[in-house]
Amino acid sequence: MKMVKYYVLAAVIFGLLAFFIPVWWLDILLWWSSASLLLVSFAYLSNYPELFRKKQDGSIPWFVRWLFIPFLLGARLYNFYERKTDKVPNIQKIENQLYLGTRLVSADIEQLKQQGIDCILDVTAEFDGLDWTAYRYDVDYLNIPVLDHTSPTSEQLHLAINWLDQHLKDGRKALVHCALGRGRSVLVMAAYLLARDDALSVVDVMNKIQSIRATARLNKHQLKSLSSVKQSGRLKLNKRLAIIANPVAGGGKWPTNRDEILSYLNNHFQVSIYETTPDLDANYMAEQAISAGDEILVSCGGDGTVTEVAEAAIKHDKVMGVIPLGTANALSQVLYGKRSKLTPITRACEIICQQHYRAVDTATCNNQLMLLVAAIGFESKMIEHADRKEKDNGGQMAYLSGLWKAMNSNEPLNIEVTLDDETISLTTPSFVVANAAPLSTALAQGGNLPDMTDGELDVTWLNSDDTEQPLFTIAELVFSDAESKRSSDKINHRKVKKVMVELEKETTYVIDGETYQGQLVTIKTQPESLLMLVDKERFSATQAITQPN
Repeated sequence: MKMVKYYVLAAVIFGLLAFFIPVWWLDILLWWSSASLLLVSFAYLSNYPELFRKKQDGSIPWFVRWLFIPFLLGARLYNFYERKTDKVPNIQKIENQLYLGTRLVSADIEQLKQQGIDCILDVTAEFDGLDWTAYRYDVDYLNIPVLDHTSPTSEQLHLAINWLDQHLKDGRKALVHCALGRGRSVLVMAAYLLARDDALSVVDVMNKIQSIRATARLNKHQLKSLSSVKQSGRLKLNKRLAIIANPVAGGGKWPTNRDEILSYLNNHFQVSIYETTPDLDANYMAEQAISAGDEILVSCGGDGTVTEVAEAAIKHDKVMGVIPLGTANALSQVLYGKRSKLTPITRACEIICQQHYRAVDTATCNNQLMLLVAAIGFESKMIEHADRKEKDNGGQMAYLSGLWKAMNSNEPLNIEVTLDDETISLTTPSFVVANAAPLSTALAQGGNLPDMTDGELDVTWLNSDDTEQPLFTIAELVFSDAESKRSSDKINHRKVKKVMVELEKETTYVIDGETYQGQLVTIKTQPESLLMLVDKERFSATQAITQPN
């Protein structure tokens, strides 16, 4: 790149002058200039625009500005001369809502106001952005640091074009600018026009831009970069994502965490929000989102909300994600792992933004969708004892309290069970059928951790002769390995595809944390029936949503 040669040559000249001129204060200035230009050369050679430490608000730290004063002074003088002699205006309208321009100075504020431009995309790395609060002008500002005469990375382009698209669809007006409005900003503008209309070619969009801004031009490296991302199909606008939020889940976690969630997702998706009401559940809202054209459904709520959204995702073959805002949040622990326990919202947003999905198993229980667990005995009594108020106030402690009460009441059930084609009679205080369950769902851990990709159900029940010490049996379920549990005289485990349970009378049973009444319970596995966003490190055979067709 020619610019690097000039910077290196100038750095060498300044260094030689400093070496031969015996004036100490002049030596300082010359060595300073040499070091500044050598660092800039390094930034170009390593494509490291972050060297200037430009922040999200457009500001550059004072110590960086001081270090690069010799370079910045030269760049400012050059840009001042170019702007004074430029044949085109500083800011030009390329099409409705979309403008192209030079680096902004305070004198440009009035023109921005007159044009109604309230979104600024700054693709410079070397210059400070304006302090918009000082001018009392409310704008949405995004900086994507790119060195002069170079090209943004694919990731930077993806962020830029989707940021523009989202703001334009909101009816906003956006300005894309670099130093002189000729190279970097033109490349980003062209990339957006190509992404929006796949039928256009690079020549088409460049002709359109140059017909308005005659000085717009890309160097051969920038043109090659733009052509490459166009031909490879990487200029893709974000997928449409719908958040289906339950405002009362977890005692009202959605209103509290809304901004944090959107700060993650807005950079990767076109986000729409649907909030449930007492009359309109999550399934209804998911259907509305699908009708509106949303491609990804994200449940924000507890396990009950997740199940309602999953029903719509299965019906319409849509990809689904989960942001845990409930009390137990068992499914998110299965999908996202142990980190989900520590930072559940952050971890969920990270996985969703990675956009990797896999077909996972579900099940039906008496024709109701089941993602996790169906149970009678201890598990169902635990849910009954943990009422809504206790869950909102005490979180998972409410479930532990409920389990303790269930074990104290300890009423074994006489049931007849058909496991696939085998029928047996049992007396048990706990009978659990799991499609998926984290380790914290202790009563489902009769074998290895239930796997929601194996096409089978994990059935666990306890022997009734251990009813005086159920706590020790539960500890054995959690802490023993699969081999020890197989040899236990207290724990029973089978893997099957269908389970039918016949009870002596109408009895409470639970499906994914919701209670029902019945005398006959039939559970069937539905292999690979739900497309779910998952941690690709935990699940094999994932697919990337962002892959071109």
